[in-house]
Amino acid sequence: MVATWEGDVRKIACVVGVLVFGVAFVNAQDRFSLLADGQLATSAASRMFGSEWQSAVLPDDYRMKGTITFFAGGVPRSPRFEVEVVRIGKVRFERIIRQDAGVVREGTDGVHLWHSFEPVQGGVFEAEAQGASLSFVQSFTGHAVDQFVFDLAHGTRFLIDASREDDGKRVVETADPVHGRARYYLDEAATVVGMEFDSVAQTSAVGGGPISAVDKFVFADHQMVNGRLTPFRIERFVNGKKIEEMHFDSVSYNVGLAEDVVRPPLRRDLVR
Repeated sequence: MVATWEGDVRKIACVVGVLVFGVAFVNAQDRFSLLADGQLATSAASRMFGSEWQSAVLPDDYRMKGTITFFAGGVPRSPRFEVEVVRIGKVRFERIIRQDAGVVREGTDGVHLWHSFEPVQGGVFEAEAQGASLSFVQSFTGHAVDQFVFDLAHGTRFLIDASREDDGKRVVETADPVHGRARYYLDEAATVVGMEFDSVAQTSAVGGGPISAVDKFVFADHQMVNGRLTPFRIERFVNGKKIEEMHFDSVSYNVGLAEDVVRPPLRRDLVR
């Protein structure tokens, strides 16, 4: 009886192994067929990085400067504030919003996440980035569009589906073991004009559980900057409702920023 049971276990293990291998093989086949489908990867890469996309590398850093307007109920609810977006490497990122009452910072150094406020009267109020602040940081790091196109072109991003269309745009859904799934929208020219992912918008007042939301970014007014196609207008929607819009006046790549430029506000004095 024991021998039979052990034999059954071995048979089950073999079946499971075959199934797992089969699923992995199918996923791999799907992945490569998606990459080859209409040369989507090549088109997106050449559109973003130019004809020399095969030798293109992601920038060491970049800085974007412009203005931001916040929305409520579909209408602007604030004047335009100065905004600056900085990224160093793949993981160091910060957005700085200079409001009348003080400076708001949202960022990460790859270890810490922060959402801080520096009043004009002085001082710093800092907390861990959560909800909308956290998802914004993720949109420029783990879900960054340039990283997506780079990975797509080099076959290093796992694709779930690239066959669906929405309002004339190709929808490419990807998966990342750290940041989860994201959906990118490409127009007929293979320009990434939108990106969305599921995020945790807030914590429920009932039971304290997370409340998920769909964070969507729409990219427009693209211009070539140092050989890279760059959006100069970014709109943001949460669950279909517009909450902010950024317009950039200048974008600079490979500025030569020191890593200490992006650091939690309360830790900056420790490295000076």
